[in-house]
Amino acid sequence: MLADQRRADRLGAPGQPVVASFSITPERSARVGQAGPYFVAGQQLLVRKAEDRITGPDQLAGFKVCSVTDSTSLATVQRRYAARPVPRATYTECVQMLLGGQVDAVTTDDAILLGYVGQQPDKLKVVGQPFTTERYGIGYRRGYPSFGQFLTETIRLAEADGSWAEAFARTLGRAGVPMPPAREPDPCPDPPA
Repeated sequence: MLADQRRADRLGAPGQPVVASFSITPERSARVGQAGPYFVAGQQLLVRKAEDRITGPDQLAGFKVCSVTDSTSLATVQRRYAARPVPRATYTECVQMLLGGQVDAVTTDDAILLGYVGQQPDKLKVVGQPFTTERYGIGYRRGYPSFGQFLTETIRLAEADGSWAEAFARTLGRAGVPMPPAREPDPCPDPPA
């Protein structure tokens, strides 16, 4: 899902939630109802397997770093680490540019980057420790607190019955990511419309 498709004004009726690396933030909570978190990720860097100049964000000054247009990830590496931003429409475009040598790194949440490593482990690697904390939740049109509670209970049920663990094993678990501990979802303080 593109970054601009996660915006609050793009959310439809309460039965059309956004479930896609949707970070829970105070800024978004002013515009969007948010259930979760169901996963906590962190921003990291994806580089070519043979890359040894970049081992973490502190080495990014002057390097070309790609991420999706208007993402907080791209703004973070530009502002904090003086990276040269290369915005693109999708992460896949960024990874293709990385493999082609047109950029030096790709940045976004580790969960997404590890998926690319899982697809091409002989060509790609994630370096450094996470340098942000991203709490993934489910976004929905604000003003429907009963729908928010339904989503929160669905997250709890998925963790309790093992279906969350099964989904994790089929996705990030295949990339060698250890299973994180279960997280208690936040209360949904979404007032009625």
